[in-house]
Amino acid sequence: MAREGYSDPIEGIHLYIRSAKKYHDDREYMTDFDFHGYIAQKVALKVKAYNTYLNMSEDSELHPSDKAVADEYRKQSDGE
Repeated sequence: MAREGYSDPIEGIHLYIRSAKKYHDDREYMTDFDFHGYIAQKVALKVKAYNTYLNMSEDSELHPSDKAVADEYRKQSDGE
């Protein structure tokens, strides 16, 4: 961003997103994906690879007593 003369990070990020959108929209005829389709495809691949849609710990919805049991199990299985 500094190379382009931007001192405000938000302005630089907006420029980056606009440039990425233009790039992917212009290549849609070759890839069959516009910018939003490209992002959706990448998110779907990450969900498949990491088996999660939300960036949340698997233990986030556990009751505290169940979490303690899970933490103890992990300690023992990791050899601690």
